[in-house]
Amino acid sequence: MENLISMLLKYGDMPFINQVVDIYNVISMESRLCVATHNLDKIDGNLTVRFSDGTEKYIPLGQDEPVPMPPHEYCHRDDSNEVLCRRS
Repeated sequence: MENLISMLLKYGDMPFINQVVDIYNVISMESRLCVATHNLDKIDGNLTVRFSDGTEKYIPLGQDEPVPMPPHEYCHRDDSNEVLCRRS
């Protein structure tokens, strides 16, 4: 969500992705909760919505390397401990 807000502040608008993604991005920003859809073929095991413990792997959109994930952050993660969506 932090990336969405940064883009909105920097460019004055969000990039068009598709109607479904754009709708849940607006809902995420208005509710301050991460709302997302996921490609089930790319999820390892189960998807869990929970607070992070700081051990998760998170690679931001457009980046190749993981960034540290702070503890106690609302996120969606799979069984491989990869964060698919996070609140910040």
